[in-house]
Order: sequence, then structure tokens, then C-alpha cells
Amino acid sequence: MTTLPKQNRIYLVADEQAFRTSLEGALIAAGFELRTFASQGEFLRAVASLETGCLISSLQGRAGFELTEEVRRRGLAFPTIVVADLRTPRTVTRAMKLGIAEVLPRRVAPDRLAEAIKRVLAIFRDLTRTGESPSTMRARFLALTALERQIVERLVSGRTKAAIAAELAIELRLVEAGTSRAMRKLRASNLTHLIRMVLDGGIKLSAISLAVIAFAPRIGVM
Repeated sequence: MTTLPKQNRIYLVADEQAFRTSLEGALIAAGFELRTFASQGEFLRAVASLETGCLISSLQGRAGFELTEEVRRRGLAFPTIVVADLRTPRTVTRAMKLGIAEVLPRRVAPDRLAEAIKRVLAIFRDLTRTGESPSTMRARFLALTALERQIVERLVSGRTKAAIAAELAIELRLVEAGTSRAMRKLRASNLTHLIRMVLDGGIKLSAISLAVIAFAPRIGVM
């Protein structure tokens, strides 16, 4: 059974000493219980004995993502933030598929990182407490309108709201409204939570959309 993370416990894995040092003081001052690791190997040697907390991975190249893959391979669950050189919609989507909650730029301000940590820990606690079954999640997706499903599908694939509006040939305000309705129906606390729900639940949005549209006259969903 996955344990709930302590409100302020975090693990910082950073192979750059200057970066590690610059964050240590700021995060401790922000009230976090911090433990640092200088490499992926150092963290993995200790991970089995660690209590659940927020993992912050700042490693060169793809190592931050690889660390998350190895942790998951071992059957462990840590809400994770990756600090990377490049943050793009594609990078964020890839991160979500690996169970990474957030990707932040390397020059992230300490106060922004602190807020991200609090947000990620809150989402992780919500997901762990609810323990809702995949069938329950799929039932909620079936309650979305065709437009809401199209918007969610594109958000999960990494598109921005502006790009979605252009692709669907609708106004941006309609995309924003559709996103808000979908989040409310799916009980997602924010966009990151929404994407995690879709990916963790193994939801195949395109397949669901086709199925619902096919039965729309019968069940009255449009």
C-alpha cells in the first residue's frame, strides 16, 4: 500500500553542487525537511529505506527521466518534479507518461519551486486517498461532451489551449470553458492533476470518443 507523503519532506537529487547548494538554504528556510543526493546512484542506493516524499531530480541530459523510470521499475511511488534545461509541451507530456508531476526550468526561482512542491504533494495525497478504480474514471470520461473530450485529448498530447482553439477552429474562450467543465466533471484540482488522471488511468480518449459518438443518439450525449 502506498503511504501518504509527509507534508514537507523532499529529496533533492542534483549532480551540480552549485545548484544543490543554492536550493538547500532556500528550501529549508521555506519549512521543508530536506535530504540531498549528489547523484542518481546515491539516491537509488538509499531509496528503499526512504519514506515517501517529493523527489526533485536535477540531473544532466535524460538522467532525470531515467531516475523516475528506475524508481517506478522498483515498484516505488514518489511524487516527482524534474528540473530540466528545456521545458516544452512535448517534454511535459513525456514526463507525465512517466508519472512525473511537473517539469521546471533549471533557473526556477526558489519560491516557484516551493509552490510546485506543495502543489505536487497535495495532488499525490488526493490521488492516493481516493484510490478510485479505472472503471469509475472511465465512467466520468464518458460523461464529457464530444468537445470536452477533444480538448482533454489534445491537452494530454501536449498542445496549448491556443493551439487547440486553432486546430478545432473555435475561440480560445470556448477551449478555456471546456477545460474548466472537464476538470469539474473529472474532479481534477488543476491541469496537472487532470493529465495525471488520464495517463495513470490508462484512458484511451480517442477510443472513448468514438464509442460515445456512435451511441450518442441512444444515450443523449453530444
